[in-house]
Amino acid sequence: AKKICLKRLGGLPDIVLLNRSGLKIIVSSLLENAIKYSPPGASVSLIGHTTGELFFFEIYDRGPGVPDDEKEKIFERHYRGRLTSDSSKGTGIGLFAAKQLAVALGGDIMVVDRLGGGSVFHVWFQQMPQDTATDKKNEQTSWVKAGPD
Repeated sequence: AKKICLKRLGGLPDIVLLNRSGLKIIVSSLLENAIKYSPPGASVSLIGHTTGELFFFEIYDRGPGVPDDEKEKIFERHYRGRLTSDSSKGTGIGLFAAKQLAVALGGDIMVVDRLGGGSVFHVWFQQMPQDTATDKKNEQTSWVKAGPD
């Protein structure tokens, strides 16, 4: 069994509006991979925070990591990393879709090495100006509010 740890660093803004469907696909793809590739008993962490104009969330795992020469390739359609392609099933679509959605929503994704082994997937989005966020919140759209209630 694996543990999933959720953390919030510092104060999140009152409103960060992101497309609900897109965010769900991004988070589920990254969490699914982190859980799949981490060893039994390892924790997977999802941490949210803001820095300046950016809203971040990061997913930490203890999997095999991603070699430097594959850190961009893993986001290509149907690409499977050489450290994981033989050990688990997959199509190479999840990270591709997550990256495409993040960019389409005004953000991006990157992966870095985790100290002690594993990976950290950084996902970030530009925060909407307050007046735009208020307008979007009032629309009947599929947006999700992230932050304190």
